[in-house]
Amino acid sequence: MQYETSQKEGTARLAVIPDYGNLFRKRWLIYAYPLDLEQSIRTHIETHAKEKEELTKLALTDELTEIPNYKAFTTAFSRELSRSKRYRFKLGLLLIDIDNFKFFNDRFGHIQGDAVLRNTAHTIASALRGSDFIARYGGEEFLVIAPQISFEGLEVLANKVCSLVRESTLKSLNNKIKD
Repeated sequence: MQYETSQKEGTARLAVIPDYGNLFRKRWLIYAYPLDLEQSIRTHIETHAKEKEELTKLALTDELTEIPNYKAFTTAFSRELSRSKRYRFKLGLLLIDIDNFKFFNDRFGHIQGDAVLRNTAHTIASALRGSDFIARYGGEEFLVIAPQISFEGLEVLANKVCSLVRESTLKSLNNKIKD
């Protein structure tokens, strides 16, 4: 039970709470606290929840490419593997590696290398189905989980991703060389 009362300095909330501390006799404890304190606590809890959500997102996202990181991948893969076993559907996994990336980084610099990684991540993500999951594995490697896909479908997806990444990278490099 809660009651609201007015006081000279503002409104307060009274909370009447049963106290079962004494096994033989029920007592009632009465607490009074200002409503602005209640609102302050509510705001603090909401802020804390938003901060926790933001920290979770930061912990599961690769900072450079802004796609999920390996930690997020392990969680998603475990979930999808369990689902594929339970519902008996196929599960595809692609490991995508950028060839000669070290040579590129050495030749054009890390800033250009970072741009290639970002571009590659977004290009791969744009080629995927809504149910697919992309993550950065590390360095210049990316992982894709493709649930409910046949081997032939996975092969088509892999070729599509390779083709789009190749075109996108060449286009990006041509633009950089012209600048």
